[in-house]
Amino acid sequence: MVCTLRSLQSLRLSSIKSEYSPSIYICSMSKAAEKAKRLGFDGVNKPKLTRGHSTKKAAVVSTIGPGQENGVLIRFGDQSMGNNYSDEARAAFRSRHAKNIKRKGSAAYWANRFLWAAGGHKKNPPKSQGRKYT
Repeated sequence: MVCTLRSLQSLRLSSIKSEYSPSIYICSMSKAAEKAKRLGFDGVNKPKLTRGHSTKKAAVVSTIGPGQENGVLIRFGDQSMGNNYSDEARAAFRSRHAKNIKRKGSAAYWANRFLWAAGGHKKNPPKSQGRKYT
């Protein structure tokens, strides 16, 4: 949050009595927080499921990665696939995407943290995938 000091005269707040202080602090959210709020997120770096999106399962406004100070919308996860099938499936995901998971702020990083986190819900893949994890 960014706060600036402004005088009451510059704000034209004649209804506020300035007997206690001739100045007032005006606080505004950071650009990333404003973007997160505008897009309907609870906050910065707080992912949410996007059930209505046509291709991606979740999204986040991220400030973790390099060059993301102002907030970047990252969508991740395939809408047509299940997730968190089993411990073996989690290990397979991590081994396939190990290089990208290390890159903070990438879609693989957020998928690993949010969709493939241990203890998540167990859901079998769609029948079209032809495999079943137990």
